[in-house]
Amino acid sequence: MNYIKFYSISLFLTAFILLIANHLAFPQTCPPGDYSLDSQAEVNAFPSTCTTVIGDLSISGSDITDLTPLSNLTSIGGSLLIQQNTSLTSLDGLDGITSVGNVLTLYDNPVLPDVDGLSGLTSVGGVPSVGLMMARNHVLSDLGGFSSLTSITGALFINDCDALENLQGFNSLTTIGGRLTIINNDNLEKLKGLQGLNSVGGIHIGNNPVLVNINQLTGISSGVEFIKINHNQSLTNLNGLSGISSVTGNVNIHSNDDLGSCCGIYDLLNTSGAIGGSINIYNNNTGCDNVTEINTNCGSARMGVQAAAPELSLFPNPSAGKVVLQWEIVNDEPVVLTIYDQLGRMLMQQRPMAGDRELKVDLSSADFPAGLYYVQLAASSGRVTQALQLNK
Repeated sequence: MNYIKFYSISLFLTAFILLIANHLAFPQTCPPGDYSLDSQAEVNAFPSTCTTVIGDLSISGSDITDLTPLSNLTSIGGSLLIQQNTSLTSLDGLDGITSVGNVLTLYDNPVLPDVDGLSGLTSVGGVPSVGLMMARNHVLSDLGGFSSLTSITGALFINDCDALENLQGFNSLTTIGGRLTIINNDNLEKLKGLQGLNSVGGIHIGNNPVLVNINQLTGISSGVEFIKINHNQSLTNLNGLSGISSVTGNVNIHSNDDLGSCCGIYDLLNTSGAIGGSINIYNNNTGCDNVTEINTNCGSARMGVQAAAPELSLFPNPSAGKVVLQWEIVNDEPVVLTIYDQLGRMLMQQRPMAGDRELKVDLSSADFPAGLYYVQLAASSGRVTQALQLNK
């Protein structure tokens, strides 16, 4: 009898130990609350089975150099703050995080060159004023780690990132619920990377001294709360705003020394009720110094000789799958290239950078069986369509 009792107790203890071991071995939600990691020792001590932080996670410490102890994290329910890490050169270890529920902040990380460690991130939440904020990261030059990011519920704020020359890396981003704010970036030349954007809450682009154009914003059409373009000394035109059909608030375009063409907002200015607030345009170059100049210059251009229609060529044609698209077009207006099947269904669409004249596409996959297709180039000066034969 005692043997049976002992055997039963042994079975119970074995089952209990296995239950505890399984509980510890599998990923689990971290205990509720916010987490603040202020040293490398605290990063190292972060529990390896903790995968989901319900609250905020703050990483801020002068000796923090390695975030790989956080590699089991998959989501942050609150905000993720990575700030004032004077020795941090890599975000490796955060690539398992797919979503941040509130604000993602990258602030004052003076030796951080890239965001490759955030390559798994697909969405960021936030509030209208902040969603994803990058500020005072003075050597940050590579945003490729954001290549999977498709939406930001709040705002995108880029400020004082002096090494950025473009925004390549945001290529998958389509929606910004709050404002798009790009200010005080000394070497930012183009907004390349934002060509997929179709919705923003507002636009503020200011004090970017070498920014030449904003052509990558042509996909934005409506729902814009305000436009503010100021103190961009090298900006020459507003062609990137040509798709915007309405603004609920104010339009402020001022103090852009080289800005002499504002034809990109001609339709917006001349559509009754399209602008809900005030219009303030001044201290730009001749041709864009006030509404009267814009209407005179852009209206006269429209009444003059119509721009030549674009030309499109494809080769080789017929093709086994790899095709080079080349086009000729007046000025550097943006174009949209679309491939349709014989039933008129859109199969592919690309928006090359304004000024580009060539695009290589690979149609060798099973999604494009042998047959006849149509390639269309669309621009403000016209449309042209060419037939393409695929032989496989």
